[in-house]
Amino acid sequence: MAPLGAGKVGLFAAAGSGGATGAAFLAGGNGYQDVIAKMPFSTEVIADLAATLERGSSGTAGCSDSGVAGYVAGGYNDPLTPKSTDNIDKLTYSNDTAALMTPTLTQRRTAAAGMQNSGVAGYFAGGDIDGTATYTDINDKLVFASATCSATTSLSYSTNTNASFSNSGTAGYSLGGYGGSYQDDIDKFAFPSDTQSALTALPYPVAWAGGFADVGVSGYLAGGWEQVAHNVATIYKWAFSNDARTTSSGSLSVADSQQTGAANSGSAGFVFAGYSGGATWVDKFAFPTDTRTSLTAMSHSQYSAAGFADEGALV
Repeated sequence: MAPLGAGKVGLFAAAGSGGATGAAFLAGGNGYQDVIAKMPFSTEVIADLAATLERGSSGTAGCSDSGVAGYVAGGYNDPLTPKSTDNIDKLTYSNDTAALMTPTLTQRRTAAAGMQNSGVAGYFAGGDIDGTATYTDINDKLVFASATCSATTSLSYSTNTNASFSNSGTAGYSLGGYGGSYQDDIDKFAFPSDTQSALTALPYPVAWAGGFADVGVSGYLAGGWEQVAHNVATIYKWAFSNDARTTSSGSLSVADSQQTGAANSGSAGFVFAGYSGGATWVDKFAFPTDTRTSLTAMSHSQYSAAGFADEGALV
């Protein structure tokens, strides 16, 4: 059974933007890992990098400036003081090196959701402040060019363990989460104004889901912890043209929560195993059919991690 209550864990997804080369990345995760793992799209085999996060954490959030760098923010490590962090680590894609940035989140927190407008800015929305079950609506904006971070338009609800996906160049989305109870909210943030609007609610309240996107086409919400059925395998799909929701023809190979998503837009989305049994499965969903195939398993579990992608070109 997945852990309940305080957002000491979470899962996040930041979809990449179009291109035939590049890779998906996981960073941090269960057991307070400092591991950064990379799955090149050319091989679809994931392996740990030599580079690591400055501090091991679960409940990290990720975003991507595709073709340039990935960013990992926040997280939770129970043995440390303070337990949560405001760190932002930068992974440079050209050489797979990681370094702690000077800017920080506006508040220490864990289990936020990462979004990005590639080439412009990344976002870290929601979270649990210091792992104290103090859920927030903060939405921090990391401007890539100036490497500055400040609060922008807030979520309409306070939450943690919310999922996300981004239609880079157009809008980012925060979906569901837990804020004292399970939530079915969806917030949409228009780029570059960051104007917030609410979309039609999810079919049921859900937290710890994974998100990914086929930029310019559709966003996906995969699995999660639903308050009645618990771990679910269903994948919902939103058309970016009109934000209409449908149920994808694909589903996860395992009903799960705390999984991480990433995508190679125009090609496929990927979901990396969640909490259930410390699993290591990797599911691939071909765009636009959503046909699922199973990839080579991870060498170790890495759930409650940040997910993001480099696709070698801006969209």
